[in-house]
This record gives sequence, structure tokens and C-alpha cells, in this order.
Amino acid sequence: MPDDPRCVIAVPNRVRSAAYDRDVLGFRVHEIGDPGWRFYERDACLILAGEYLTPLPPRGRYQHAA
Repeated sequence: MPDDPRCVIAVPNRVRSAAYDRDVLGFRVHEIGDPGWRFYERDACLILAGEYLTPLPPRGRYQHAA
């Protein structure tokens, strides 16, 4: 397990992603008041998932890591 098990991911469909992460991977899904973002939580792992409707190449994405 990483020392800091938190990350930000881009998902093409927030509804399907939340259902898969909840039903298949066992995450709890938390709404945060912004329709384009959700938190997924399981054990010590916390994921912030943002919906991107247009695919971006990796070099075009903002780097969230410090």
C-alpha cells in the first residue's frame, strides 16, 4: 500500500464509473456538491474522480501530484 493512498482520476462517465467502483470494487461513493466530481473511499484509499467528456492525451492533463 502506498504511503499516501489518495489520487485524482479522470473518468469518461461519472455514473458508470461510480456504479462499477461501488458494485465491483467495493468503494463507498460520496457526492460532494459538484456534479462533475465524486469521492470514492475504501479502507485507507481515497479517490477523487472527475468527469472528462472529451478525452485528453496524458500530456494535456493537469498534474495534481505535489
